[in-house]
Amino acid sequence: MKPEFPIELPPKYYLDNFKSLLEFVENMYGNILEEKEIQFITAFGQLSEDAQCLYLRMMNRSKRFFRANKFSYEEINISEEVWQELIQKHFIISLEYVSAEHFEEIGQLFTKPELAKIAKKQVAEIPKGFSQSKKEEILSFVLENVSFEDFKLEITLTEYIIAQGFAEITQFLLFLYFGNLHRNMTEFVIRDLGNSKYEDFEETDFTPYFNTRKDADDKFAVAQTYRQFKLLREVLSPQQLFEAFKEWLPERETLSHLAFGLYDKLISRLGDFLEKAEELDEAFEVYEYTQSSPARERQVRIRQKQKRTEEAISLCQLIEQNPQNAHEKYFAIDFVNRVKHKKVKSTTAYLKTAPVCQIGATYTHQVEHGVLQHYIKQGKNGFRSENGIWRGFFGLFFWDLLFESETKSIHNPFQRVPSDLYQPEFYLKREAKILERLEILNDEEKTRELIWDNFDKKYGIFNTMVGWQANLLEGIHIYIQKLEVEQLQKTLLKMAKNVREHTKGFPDLFIYDDDSYQFVEVKSPKDTLSAQQLDWLHFFSEIGIEATALKVEWIH
Repeated sequence: MKPEFPIELPPKYYLDNFKSLLEFVENMYGNILEEKEIQFITAFGQLSEDAQCLYLRMMNRSKRFFRANKFSYEEINISEEVWQELIQKHFIISLEYVSAEHFEEIGQLFTKPELAKIAKKQVAEIPKGFSQSKKEEILSFVLENVSFEDFKLEITLTEYIIAQGFAEITQFLLFLYFGNLHRNMTEFVIRDLGNSKYEDFEETDFTPYFNTRKDADDKFAVAQTYRQFKLLREVLSPQQLFEAFKEWLPERETLSHLAFGLYDKLISRLGDFLEKAEELDEAFEVYEYTQSSPARERQVRIRQKQKRTEEAISLCQLIEQNPQNAHEKYFAIDFVNRVKHKKVKSTTAYLKTAPVCQIGATYTHQVEHGVLQHYIKQGKNGFRSENGIWRGFFGLFFWDLLFESETKSIHNPFQRVPSDLYQPEFYLKREAKILERLEILNDEEKTRELIWDNFDKKYGIFNTMVGWQANLLEGIHIYIQKLEVEQLQKTLLKMAKNVREHTKGFPDLFIYDDDSYQFVEVKSPKDTLSAQQLDWLHFFSEIGIEATALKVEWIH
């Protein structure tokens, strides 16, 4: 929730935040820091305050190279002494020590007229209409026709180009703090401005995410490689990209388990890139590096495309023995049934027998709303349920178990979820407490008190399971009223055992009156049922919860 009145941050708020981060990292990870990181922290602390602030202003920008004369901040006295202090202590790197591999990156700092002026001074023959060219074209001309040394000599006559020193060290320290590369010091600002709320942790709640240097190094290396992949796929051919990553990719089992998730994501993205480029053998080889979904499905599809059907069937049989999610399960079943028995997909077969609802074509782009209005006209009540109500139920009911310190899954003040939420360990570490908590559902008054109390006390705090939608408490209340205790327990238990897979795919609507209720998955004429949606419909049927898919037909 945003504050009622604007919050004004102190002028050097970012310095206080970075010092806080360094202190936290030293306390939490001092045993795995290497000498280079320790030296950086010490050296930073010895800088003058203006030098510290100027360095952090550079660090918090997205680029690595800067034009010094563009730096101007009211709270910093940027003098020649400050620049020299940073240079002498290697916190900034001057242009003379920069290699030609950064030529284009530095060239991007200059405007089109500035680049054109350099080109005209350094190149004898300038193409006709050169000044009217786009900046990218002029920069390309400079890169091709002006040496990097001449370019440096030209710009240093009037410019002071610098680069941030210790860039990888600061990136690693941020990584240790947040556990990933996509979060940065902006998190502090957003929090301090009151635009985000986090669970109020005690210092004693925090435990290291990385227990060994290998844990940190492995995940950091995979994170950097994934970031590099997103850049290289824009400039390298599929074969070049395959060769580059094959050179680097370690065996998954040699990595820390903390790197597995990002490693699997990298494999999936690289394999998909190669598949789309029709490099099928290479894609298949890449997918072999992991068993994580969707790698096995993609291997089946590749073998099918290569007309190696028996191999594809064998892979499906392996998947059927231990599917990782509903999608894998039904994919493997459907593939074998289609090839051997010419059967339609499980989701298609289910929809064929689903009831039909006719509504006006004016609801083409609001199909769920149209179906809801259809039921309301019949005298029933209803609301949009989808994933939000069940997820919110789960998050509010188990709030303290999500964020409890005993599980050693809370590692910094900005955590939105416990670090093990999407791992099998989430349930295993909390099994006894989850089963005990589920017994509270036998007492409706205690259940309501727990959920409503958490809603009031925690409102607006980041919790990936709770969306704070307007009808959340109303929806939970109606679930408690309409469903049997055992049905609620079994549904929440299924979610807890695999939070990643079992907190999505819930039906669109909940329809009810005094005597009955039904979950309804709405499908327009061209829509299809997902495997996860089918899985929930089957599960609800097994435990006696009324639920169905509903096919819509338009009335014109």
